[in-house]
Amino acid sequence: MGAFRLRKGQTARICSIDVEHRSAPHLIEMGFTPGSSFEVIGASPFGDPLMLRLRGYSVAVRKKDLAALIVEGIAEA
Repeated sequence: MGAFRLRKGQTARICSIDVEHRSAPHLIEMGFTPGSSFEVIGASPFGDPLMLRLRGYSVAVRKKDLAALIVEGIAEA
């Protein structure tokens, strides 16, 4: 499932990253690595970018960049 389909309050675990995606290196530098989890804590008024909590900090990421993530274990926070 694409991370861009997550709603506020949901948490997901990253299974893998499509390293061919142009945003993959930037996401990895920000801490989006396989095995880590993140929570959707909000979105801009038009729904993009999303505000996420990852590794104890908040980060805004565009949905098209999140398309590089393959996630599982989606749950309500």
